[in-house]
Amino acid sequence: LEGLPDGLSEFWPRADIYTRMLVMIERSDSFVIMPGGMGTIQELLALLILKHSDDDLMNGKKIVIYNKYDEEHDLRFWDPLIKIVKVHCAEFVDEFKVAENFDELLEMIKK
Repeated sequence: LEGLPDGLSEFWPRADIYTRMLVMIERSDSFVIMPGGMGTIQELLALLILKHSDDDLMNGKKIVIYNKYDEEHDLRFWDPLIKIVKVHCAEFVDEFKVAENFDELLEMIKK
């Protein structure tokens, strides 16, 4: 209804978040987790679970968390979530990389 933003050539309307996530996973080569909210956390956890379980959908696909500095709270945005994963779900730690600046993020995706 709103049209496509400049620079985008496809629009994937789906009935629900689960179908949208499946399309996103199938069509993506890698994933960058930007600072976000509950939907972003849900998508990250789904990706980690699929990758950890060796699901074919995630074969060779990287997950990079962009842990941007949050001046308002004087910490990196994803630090609390990363800490929870490291403490309570250590088996998932090897499933993602963390970039603290944009140049580092680009390097991780290129490799």
